[in-house]
Amino acid sequence: MTIYVVPCGVSLLDALEDPASKRRPPRWKAKPFGDRRDDWTGKTLLASGHEHRIDDDQVIGSWTESGLADPMLCEWTSMVSAETHTLAKRTGLPMEPVAALRAVLDRNDRVVLLASDTGKGITAALCVAFVITGGDVRRMHFISTPSSEAEVATFAGRLHPRKVTVVRVTGLGPSDGGLRTAVAGIGRVLRCVYDLQERLEIHLTGGFKATLLHTLAMSEVVHSLSPATKTEGPNGGGPIDWTTAWYLFDDEDASPVQIGLRRFSTGSINNMRAELSAAARKKLPDRSCAFENIAWEVQGTEAVLNDFGVGYLAVLGPKDHRTNDGAP
Repeated sequence: MTIYVVPCGVSLLDALEDPASKRRPPRWKAKPFGDRRDDWTGKTLLASGHEHRIDDDQVIGSWTESGLADPMLCEWTSMVSAETHTLAKRTGLPMEPVAALRAVLDRNDRVVLLASDTGKGITAALCVAFVITGGDVRRMHFISTPSSEAEVATFAGRLHPRKVTVVRVTGLGPSDGGLRTAVAGIGRVLRCVYDLQERLEIHLTGGFKATLLHTLAMSEVVHSLSPATKTEGPNGGGPIDWTTAWYLFDDEDASPVQIGLRRFSTGSINNMRAELSAAARKKLPDRSCAFENIAWEVQGTEAVLNDFGVGYLAVLGPKDHRTNDGAP
């Protein structure tokens, strides 16, 4: 079984709304959703600066009732976005791309789409999920990133096999707060999918460009925690990479290219957790300072995490919960 983590951008909506696009279903008009998309996001999803947005468990139903779950979305015969193209190519299924998208869920895989915390971003991700499921909203799920360590424990259980889960990355949008909340949320998602102990593919072909470098860096931490290889298949099969990352050139006929992930040693991981845990408490590390100015820095007499450090620590957790060993 494989978990696909896919940062999701808005190129699908752009393709739909561009009258010159050759990739749109032939019966779609220049503005296929009319005013429905703006009405839905403005009145229900992101009203009053998120203060009155609907609960996560109501998003799919509300989106469907709004008419945005249009069956014509499933009429595409080519890949209209980097997210669907890369996923279709990486399924390894010997069939046409659209058919491969629909079949991937039948083999107990999980697809996790990371959406920005914006109306357009969430709408695009829901449309991508709708395309992948072939219009079966029963195979779609919507949740937000864990906002605390307490939520991490239950989050992995909500990433269901045979479903596409759209994850709203809380804080990922235009704001004065920067990327810390969003990066921490992505890091916690990566930790949860790692905890499921299944083959993990992280696709870096779409999504909010500002966080792609952070996501790649956090992927290297997950890769470092994972075994170098995993044996699968009948009679043990052959070795495969447990955690991989992929990107796609801007070419409809191109195949995804694997990104070579660096691997931190066990000692480096232990030092990283110790340093970052101390910095999170505004304390200077007692021993190692290997990640100073990489993941944290000194401000006055205190240590302060930067955005990369926030993400690293979100992946690692304040202690190694897999062995119950506390940070040194």
